[in-house]
Amino acid sequence: MSVGDRPGGIAVLDTNVLLHYFRMEQVRWTELLADTEVRIVVPVVVLDEIDNKRYAESRRIRERARRATDPLEDRRNELDRAGFAAVRDGVSVEYFIDPSARLPRGNPDEDLLDAIEFRAAAAGRKVTLVTADRGLIIRAAARRGRVLPVLMPDEYAKDRQEFGAEG
Repeated sequence: MSVGDRPGGIAVLDTNVLLHYFRMEQVRWTELLADTEVRIVVPVVVLDEIDNKRYAESRRIRERARRATDPLEDRRNELDRAGFAAVRDGVSVEYFIDPSARLPRGNPDEDLLDAIEFRAAAAGRKVTLVTADRGLIIRAAARRGRVLPVLMPDEYAKDRQEFGAEG
């Protein structure tokens, strides 16, 4: 089965979404992306960036990086067995390794955009990039390709939860 065969809109998560926003099963992805089925894709370049942040100077970032992949670890058996795992009704998660990846350029944003463009070409359709990084949104839009950047809503920010904001 090719990457384009499974149903659902493809949504690639940026590192900051995994670090600074609610766990993926707590987000209403189908509403956010206006699709009845959503395939959350986590590229290995994002996992590598999270692993690097486990050693950051900031204790808060280190702790978030250590917890960021918990939803994936919770589903590891299903991910290993089927290649994807259910997150909630109409939403699944999967990893993505870009087999055509060039050597990393040292700019994680550009590496991520390259991986998304490869995924879009392999799937034969547009892919949504979910991020809170406004610079990345501009970079994605400038490519005028198959990447549809979407800004992650503040209502899902962990900081709102940590400081008692409603949401």
